[in-house]
Amino acid sequence: MARTLALSPLVPLLCTFLLLSSASGQEPTVTLLSGQTYRGLLNSNLTINASIDATGNGSSLTAEWTLGHTKLSINSNEKYTVMNEVNPSTADGYASLTILELVEADAIDYTLTVVDSSNRETSVTATVEVQVPPAILLSPTNTTDIILSTVQLSCSSRGWPAPNITWLKDGAEILCSDAISISTFRGERQTVSTLVIGELKLENAGSYQCNASNELIIGRSVLSDTALITVLLKFDESVYTCMAVNNISNVLDTPETKAVFLRIQVPANVTPISPSPSFGVEGQSIVLTFSITQDDPLVNTSNIRWTFRGPAGLLDITESSDSRYELSSNRRSLAISHLLTSSDEGYYTVYATNEAGTQNASIQLMVEGPPKVYQVPEDLNVLENSTAFFRCLAIGDPTPDHAWYYNDQRIVSEEEGGGDKYSIGGPGIDYGSLRIRRTRFEDRGEYTCVYNNSIKTLPLSATLGVQVIPVIVDLAVPPNGTAGSDTVLTCISRGYPAPAISWFINDTMVAEQNSNKMSINVLTMEEVGGLYNVSSSLLINELELSDTNGYHCTATNELESVQTVTSPQLQFTVLYPPNITEPPVNKTINQTDDGVFNYVAQYVMTVSSTQDYHLLVNMMNQDIVGNNIYNDTLTIFSIQLHNTNDNSSTAVILVTVVIATEEGSGCPLRCREELIEFFNLRGSSFKPSFTVTGNITRFDGCDSEVTDSTFNWTEVNIGSTLRIDCPCGGLSLGTGSPVAIRACTGSFTNGASWTEPNTTQCDFTNDVLSLCNVTQLNSTFQKLTELESLIASPLDSVQLLITVSLMETLNAEASESNTSLDVFLNILERVISQDSDLLQSTQTTSNTSLRVLQIIDDTLAQMPLPSSSLIMTRPSFTLAVQEVPPSDGAVFSLSRNQSVSLTYSNTSTDPMSLILPSNFTFSSSDSVRLTHVIFNSSALFPNLPSNQRVASLVMATSLIGHTLSSLVNITFERTEVEESFSMEACNFFNFSLNGNQGKWSTKGCQTSFINNKIRCTCDHLTHFAVIATSSEAEPPTVEMADPPSYLLALESLSIVAVSFSLVFFIITLVLFLGTWKLRIKTPIQLLVNVCVSLLLLYLMYIGALYARTHENACIVFSSFLHYAFSVSLLSFVGHSIHITLKGCCMPIKHYTLIAVILCWVLPLFLVTFCVAPGYHLYTSQRFCIPQKVPFYVGFVVPFIVCSIVTGVSLLITGIMLARISFKSVLSQEYLSSLSLFLLFTIGWIMVLSKANASAPVAAALEAIFLVFGAPLGFYVFLMCALASGDVRTIWQKKFGKVIRKCSVKLNESTDASSKGKRDSSLPSSVKEPSMNKNDSSDNKEVKDRAKEDNASNSSDIDV
Repeated sequence: MARTLALSPLVPLLCTFLLLSSASGQEPTVTLLSGQTYRGLLNSNLTINASIDATGNGSSLTAEWTLGHTKLSINSNEKYTVMNEVNPSTADGYASLTILELVEADAIDYTLTVVDSSNRETSVTATVEVQVPPAILLSPTNTTDIILSTVQLSCSSRGWPAPNITWLKDGAEILCSDAISISTFRGERQTVSTLVIGELKLENAGSYQCNASNELIIGRSVLSDTALITVLLKFDESVYTCMAVNNISNVLDTPETKAVFLRIQVPANVTPISPSPSFGVEGQSIVLTFSITQDDPLVNTSNIRWTFRGPAGLLDITESSDSRYELSSNRRSLAISHLLTSSDEGYYTVYATNEAGTQNASIQLMVEGPPKVYQVPEDLNVLENSTAFFRCLAIGDPTPDHAWYYNDQRIVSEEEGGGDKYSIGGPGIDYGSLRIRRTRFEDRGEYTCVYNNSIKTLPLSATLGVQVIPVIVDLAVPPNGTAGSDTVLTCISRGYPAPAISWFINDTMVAEQNSNKMSINVLTMEEVGGLYNVSSSLLINELELSDTNGYHCTATNELESVQTVTSPQLQFTVLYPPNITEPPVNKTINQTDDGVFNYVAQYVMTVSSTQDYHLLVNMMNQDIVGNNIYNDTLTIFSIQLHNTNDNSSTAVILVTVVIATEEGSGCPLRCREELIEFFNLRGSSFKPSFTVTGNITRFDGCDSEVTDSTFNWTEVNIGSTLRIDCPCGGLSLGTGSPVAIRACTGSFTNGASWTEPNTTQCDFTNDVLSLCNVTQLNSTFQKLTELESLIASPLDSVQLLITVSLMETLNAEASESNTSLDVFLNILERVISQDSDLLQSTQTTSNTSLRVLQIIDDTLAQMPLPSSSLIMTRPSFTLAVQEVPPSDGAVFSLSRNQSVSLTYSNTSTDPMSLILPSNFTFSSSDSVRLTHVIFNSSALFPNLPSNQRVASLVMATSLIGHTLSSLVNITFERTEVEESFSMEACNFFNFSLNGNQGKWSTKGCQTSFINNKIRCTCDHLTHFAVIATSSEAEPPTVEMADPPSYLLALESLSIVAVSFSLVFFIITLVLFLGTWKLRIKTPIQLLVNVCVSLLLLYLMYIGALYARTHENACIVFSSFLHYAFSVSLLSFVGHSIHITLKGCCMPIKHYTLIAVILCWVLPLFLVTFCVAPGYHLYTSQRFCIPQKVPFYVGFVVPFIVCSIVTGVSLLITGIMLARISFKSVLSQEYLSSLSLFLLFTIGWIMVLSKANASAPVAAALEAIFLVFGAPLGFYVFLMCALASGDVRTIWQKKFGKVIRKCSVKLNESTDASSKGKRDSSLPSSVKEPSMNKNDSSDNKEVKDRAKEDNASNSSDIDV
């Protein structure tokens, strides 16, 4: 009893321990005993067995089988038998599902789900396949036919897997041959096979069957019914009698009979007597002959037909009248008597027809001839070690042999076992070609391809030239020199053509004579075996320490493209006595004059002896100094070796390497590793070799480091500050994330050191740390439920940022199940319900609102739909998804009410509706996902000015995978707002505005009011709302809306007027350029220049109006408009200056040419200067014209300057003309130029001003342009063409001549007819003088008119 009382306090603890042990058991394990796939025969039973390992869970497990979403209970269905059992003592069990009498519909997936007491579930899925034995659907039928006919038998079978069909004749399998073909179509569950006998023969008679079999658990096959094929022969022809007899005798006691005669008709057997193919020789004749036998009835000669199919197509020789062909021997023979050519090659066919049918046979004719050249090899010049390729092709019949020769020696190719140097192309596109690999300089010479057949030998030759890229063959550099002495560097190059050598120091070319410091000696050239050796020497006077490295030489020669080779960096040591004897330490040495620091690294190397030590000194200074490391950004400045006076075979040598760096760049870890790799690589190639055994410690930056086991600081240079995101369970928080800060301080002289990290922003509270730890949970559902519980209370900015980041990572997985999706939407509700000030501030710092909206879009796009539509509501938002059928004019209506359904109809009366355009079509026949989001508040959409209110719900709509090309209508119910906020307009939230922070915009949306509703007509789908603006303040313009209708009407009228101007410009140009008398005049040439520039300008004006809605097109037209406007301004300037110079009698030679070139060239530089740095400024929604700086620099300033120059020029001319009262011819030119320039100026000031004006002001400006600027082409035609007397005179004379010629011809025909009637009553002696008199009078009239024309043509022309 005492013991019992003593243990009684431990009983609750023991029970608790047992319960915890039970709860912490492993998830049950379910295993299908026969794999994932189960196969059964049709109408048989199939059992699926699974084992259950329930260690630690015991009898509390439940197991159930499901078919789709239907649960299969134990023995509750006659179709299925379910048995589940778990043994509590052994903690294991089994489950089985038996499917009775399998049918094809049972071939689906069956799922077994096991759930333990901790609500942990495990499931496995078994796939059932139902195999169906083959069955014959269609058997072949009996067939009787004559010899040489075509017989076809068909067979069809069904089963799963789809059966294989084979054919049997008299019990033996039939194989395909030339006479018998078998075609088979095999579907998923049915197979159709067809056997075709092309020409029926006696041996084909017999019984035929098809055999169908498929791969089952137990193999089965089935035979079709038997089909008999009977072949009728000629000896079957006879009289066949049918006799009818029974036991009742007739009067005469004779049987009833009926006789019939069976006649067998046999088609002709057409056989070629001439061989096929037959060979003819070009220029000769040939005869082709066939035999026609076994024909019954006999084939008439008229029923024998010859055809020829050759290069030109099909020809009926029998019907042809061509004398080239001659038929003989009752049309059994064809003689081609003309000289044969390749066009006669082809197939000659004879068709023989009788009552039994038509038979045919063909002979192929091939015409032999000498080789004909199709491709001649061309001379080549190639680089050494490249591939030369000669093409050479000749074709003949018989096919000619081909071979290649080099300098008259036959080439043995790779195909003939002669090595891979030469390869001769075989049949194909490169037939007959010669490929020479790895060309050498000695391969130069003549190559000949020879084609040869029995008729002719054809040689074709080409020359190969081999050019050699220059190489540096020798570099002579002294290992060291004494300060103050001279040294010589020598560079020798070889190549063909002869290379030219240049010297460089620090990438700057050394002139041939470089004052007293350096000089280059005269080049020496020597030809060796056809190649050129070139030597060049660089003399350096009075050596200094700075002269030790930076030298290289280049060799260049001119091949097909210029080829240059560069030598390695040349360096040597400048010795300053005494030598260094003590090894240095890692530190910087003194700074050089150009601000470059020298980074010192120390190594220890070993060599074999003292003698090798001296050799190593020379080799390292020649080969290593001057080399670049670390992506070629750092240079090895010098190398010094320190002897330890150890003469043993493994002497230790200390090496000091000086690297030139700039402060702030340094040599980080990878740089130091690369330096060691560099020395070890070079050391292995030296003789004696050496190995680096030392190391480098960085002093010009801070090495990477980990603090507090969580903060990973990467390597940085001195003076750099490093910012890293605060660690949060491996999450990437994005922009605005809390950061830890640490600086790398120090100097080049004293080294670098890290400061203490500033991790204040990373001192997370327990609530924040709990959010970060969500990522450590196992399943997605656990993460979501934990996150939902952690954000139940209001969040701060860091918690909100972490929550949004977690939602981004869990979004895809949360959409996979309804349970997880429901929790995910609860989390989304809590995020959207946060304080609006918090949402706006985090959007500014971390872009959280845009990220939340993107999360919603992704969720709607990928979530599974249980049916065609789904609505999910929360207090702050409503989500709707529907699969839209591919129909036109769809209407989508949505209320915020849970019970409402998604519908499509022609009208909508719900609080919000979306109407797709009536002409909207989908890009595919599949349904499209249409998504909607309704927000009860605008908290996610910040930056709303204080004088504006959101006067509706916010509606977001998208068509997944589709874009709109037409307008959509969004309808909102009007709501009550404050009385002062009465100006309502449709807006959408544009996240690209306000520095990607977003702002409400009206672009692309028009607002209309219908009864108590607001209709938004927009050209895109996004986030929409109605924004009400205070009537006490002018509504802010986010982006310019589409132009109103009255402005569009004025612009349409302007386009019409501009189009007429273009027509008048063209007419004016035709009038000016139509006659050389006008074309040669300077004023006309300048006016033509003005007209052409204005023609281009007005064309660009029309394009700029139409392109304003397309950004890229707007940039192009705006640029060309800028160019045409500048050319037009300069054209007016050139014309006005010409008038002034003409009035002052100061002609300039070639003035027109100079003016035209300047007018069209100078604007190119102006437009390029404006477009290049800011082409994005060449767009505008009102009119495609530059904005901001390009507008003022490219338009306003040139306009003012050109206007001043033109005005001053015309003012001077006006003063001169005023003195003579404008009585000269020049006055007309002056007045027309002044008028046109004023019209141009007024009109285009309006155009330039309307781009950024409000709609009413833009309409007024457009009206002024419509009057003054748009009809400018008509004004030019009126003032410069019609008003010019000379232009009118010339064109009147041109048209007058045409009219007079027509009238003279008309008079001549009239006079001739009347005179014929009159002279018919007169004697012949009177008629002749009368005709001569008329002729002389006509000639006189023509001569008088010619004199008048000559007189008028000699007069001068002024315009």
